Amino acid sequence: MYEAFTKSDIAYKIKEGEEPKNDTVTMLQSNEISEDDLPVKDAFFKLDTKEIKDYIHQLEKKQIQNARITGNSHISYGIKLKKHKNL
Repeated sequence: MYEAFTKSDIAYKIKEGEEPKNDTVTMLQSNEISEDDLPVKDAFFKLDTKEIKDYIHQLEKKQIQNARITGNSHISYGIKLKKHKNL
């Protein structure tokens, strides 16, 4: 999660209003974000849910079907599941 903020050139600061239409959004350069406002460096999202596993399975099935049709066997989804050593 930390790298999502630090490797991006820009970030958005959102201040919630009483209603969504009253929210304020400010664009910042990533170097303007205080270290105190960033996630802990080794923090991660846990995406090991049934819904995510089903979605990945669905993408894999589609990849196999596309490979048969097009001969292309490599499709990148931008999703990485990684087991954390403490889980």
